Amino acid sequence: MSSDREQAWHDATAHYELGVKGSMLAEYRCREKNCLLLHVWQTPSGPEFFAPAARVSGRFTNAGQFDWPTFNRIGPNKTGDKAGSLDDPLIARQWLWLLCDHFKEAVWTRDIRQDFEGRKPGNPVKVLLPRDTP
Repeated sequence: MSSDREQAWHDATAHYELGVKGSMLAEYRCREKNCLLLHVWQTPSGPEFFAPAARVSGRFTNAGQFDWPTFNRIGPNKTGDKAGSLDDPLIARQWLWLLCDHFKEAVWTRDIRQDFEGRKPGNPVKVLLPRDTP
């Protein structure tokens, strides 16, 4: 992980731990058991995100490890917390792996941005995944 991306991970994680409820833009949860998949909030420098560590099967512990620089792997059968800035040029054109025991899917960052477009910080959109299909 580059030092800039490592710093972005540390910044986003620190912000999340301090509390981001008043600036929350979006919350993603699994439809089956309501597991937290992702929080997105507004900062003065742009939107940041946090996805908590998840216990998953072996093939998903590597999900995004090489193509997503903020992936922080903890150990076998467990992902690390994922955090950073949605404005990071590398992340902004990719996807984020959202994982729990019940949901395993990559979601494009452009779709995440569309979900919270026009929202006021502190009034987050709540998204259940998988999404309802029309």
